[in-house]
Amino acid sequence: MTAHIEFHLDNLKISEQLIQKIRSKIDHLARGHHDISSAYVSLKQLSGKKTVHRYEAKIVLYHRPTNLVAAHKSAVIPDAVAGAVHAIERQLREHRSSFRDRRRRNRTQLIEE
Repeated sequence: MTAHIEFHLDNLKISEQLIQKIRSKIDHLARGHHDISSAYVSLKQLSGKKTVHRYEAKIVLYHRPTNLVAAHKSAVIPDAVAGAVHAIERQLREHRSSFRDRRRRNRTQLIEE
């Protein structure tokens, strides 16, 4: 299953290679699961005197039952994207693990009763 991914680049130019890398990472997260419907990737340059040369990448994963959001700031665009992807992977892994644990606990409670 490939998830629909919407990009908002805020007038920034990024390579097609980086876009394909983001697509492949999100498709890899959705492969074999039915809990991800789509994703939103936002990339913007931060404003302000101290943050002129910093970028923020934000990924929203439309995930059932709750959506997941991760953001990362860095001086270069690829590092900001990589940090946000790493954070969303970690959140998704933790969410799926807690969901499995919850189902396992409920199953053992039913067996004990």
